[in-house]
Amino acid sequence: MSKTVFRNIQVPASSGMRFEDKDLRTILIHVAQPELNMQGNAAAFEAWAIILRSQQNINVELSFDIPTGCQIDSEIMAKDDSRKQHFLRFLFRAWKFSEVMDWFSISTGHCEDVVLKFKEFFLKTEIINNVPECEAEISKSDKKKEHIIENVFVRVRDSKNLIRSREKIDLPDNLFNQLPNGLFEGKSCQKKAKMFPTGFFDLWGVDSKDELWLFELKTEGNKCAGIVSELFFYANYAKCVFMDKRYNEVYRDFRGYDALARAAERGISKINACFLASEYHPEIENYFEAIEKIMNAKNSGIHYRFLTYDHSGVSKLAPTILQQESTM
Repeated sequence: MSKTVFRNIQVPASSGMRFEDKDLRTILIHVAQPELNMQGNAAAFEAWAIILRSQQNINVELSFDIPTGCQIDSEIMAKDDSRKQHFLRFLFRAWKFSEVMDWFSISTGHCEDVVLKFKEFFLKTEIINNVPECEAEISKSDKKKEHIIENVFVRVRDSKNLIRSREKIDLPDNLFNQLPNGLFEGKSCQKKAKMFPTGFFDLWGVDSKDELWLFELKTEGNKCAGIVSELFFYANYAKCVFMDKRYNEVYRDFRGYDALARAAERGISKINACFLASEYHPEIENYFEAIEKIMNAKNSGIHYRFLTYDHSGVSKLAPTILQQESTM
């Protein structure tokens, strides 16, 4: 990844994201392609806004281009257009980020207007999330090594001892992985009604207090700043769908969805959103406490924290998982 220095911070260069000094106290982040995947530098505005805030204590303003064919008109369905699905998810993220970060704003004019229009449609629209149709498979490919690490945490109880926290935490007894988080307009998950692209919670669980735990996992060597944008979206999606009781009331016991739906029915009391990696982007790793403080400044029902894990120790357990899979 090519980099450039902006206010003594290594920011991505030529990624489709532009950084400008608007005035002495405000930085403008412009996203040229908001329809791109949120974990890449070109669209991960939350990550870079928080990094800048944690180190410079400045305000951040967001502007963005509206992709051709992605205007918000009389409906918000994206139908089969994956670009619009990503753009609608971008608008959801911008709306939610501006709600909880009082130092963050959306540029007045067409940017603010389209976010407000999306918010208006979203709040009055009936939505439904998709549910898993089967258990998650384990990929044997090195390119999918993250799936193997996930399954170590899911299937080997003692593996949770390899998770490190700067504070005492009580993790859920049972963890699950690869829970889909697509969103659809209406009462059924029809392709033509799709609003958001389907991603997946890497790891999740519900504890004895009906607190939902979400984990965004990265394997060794994956130090992208976009982990912040991913977890922020997943946590706010979970709040909107499960904590605010707009969830799909299908009690299907794949990937633990049955347990989640029943917790949502009783009332999820809190969302613990956890970053989980063996190493982090250098502009994040040196500022854990400052970033946590920023993300937890407003009592939104979501609490963010950085966790690490012993990658070597977890990797040693991977052959056991693969052996289990081959005998099933």
